[in-house]
Amino acid sequence: MRSALLFILVLSIEFSAIAQNLNFQSDFQHAKIIGFCECIHGSKTIETAQKEFFDSLMKHHGIRQVFIEQNDIYASQSELYKFVKSRDSSIDIVGYNPGYLYASYKWIQKNCAKSDPDLLAKINQILPQLDTNEAYYWYQLKQPEYDQLIYDLRKLKQLQPKLYQRKYVRQLEYDLSYLKHRAINGDQDRDSLMYQFLIGNFDTSGQSKIVLLGHCGHLAKNNPYRLKNLGKSLHLSFHLKYQLMGTDAKSVELQNSKKMSKNGRTGVLDNQMNQFLSSNNFLSGVYSVYLVGSDLNFKRKYKLNLKENYDWLYVFSAISLKRDN
Repeated sequence: MRSALLFILVLSIEFSAIAQNLNFQSDFQHAKIIGFCECIHGSKTIETAQKEFFDSLMKHHGIRQVFIEQNDIYASQSELYKFVKSRDSSIDIVGYNPGYLYASYKWIQKNCAKSDPDLLAKINQILPQLDTNEAYYWYQLKQPEYDQLIYDLRKLKQLQPKLYQRKYVRQLEYDLSYLKHRAINGDQDRDSLMYQFLIGNFDTSGQSKIVLLGHCGHLAKNNPYRLKNLGKSLHLSFHLKYQLMGTDAKSVELQNSKKMSKNGRTGVLDNQMNQFLSSNNFLSGVYSVYLVGSDLNFKRKYKLNLKENYDWLYVFSAISLKRDN
């Protein structure tokens, strides 16, 4: 297998030239699951790069499934969903992020009030308290109460004849399972739940690839700052068949954000890394990288070993975000 599996390729040019730096036919020949990291969520710059990545991967290998770190309901409404489906409608696209029970319910309530009132009525019978503040109410339940609600949702899901109905109820069940674990153990089980969800939904048959989109902190192969790290679990399960494209940026500009000022620095690259930004060469040494959470908390920096975490690292010159909160 190519030496690219042993080193990290830092691409400091614009992503439109990816075809000049990656050989899609050979570089991903042995991979079954290909992760594409997001150093920050919600960036159009990264989304454009993902689309170009998808186009090249579909051309050379084909894609069977795409898993997005979003609520499954919202994933099916995303621009990326529409883009991939426009290229190949047979590709299965699934959101694997749990925990937004209240948001899931409000979306279902809004969209099913007229189109499927029967489904909404059955959900309301199971979850009668969803107008109560999620953080205050749901974390107060006892474990047997969670178990009964999850059981009722699973039973309802099995009774639904239409795919979209099962999808909606599945998301509620998944969200509730996460809240049950969070009430007991805090957020440390989130990666473990996502791993279990993915393993239960992966279709590894055939030669087509599975693409996994998510934050660097989740997908990195050896992130010591997250217990039961998702990427580490996938790496242990699939070994060289799990390959990862990391992303990073020299700077991030935040527009209309109440939390951060403009031209906020990600802090992702330390000074040692900055020396290599223009080299476009394979790095044989061991270097460190900082990660930034999607909550735009620039003070939370995780220092990782590049060689242990990524097969490739793509560095954007700048990322622009527009957030209203």
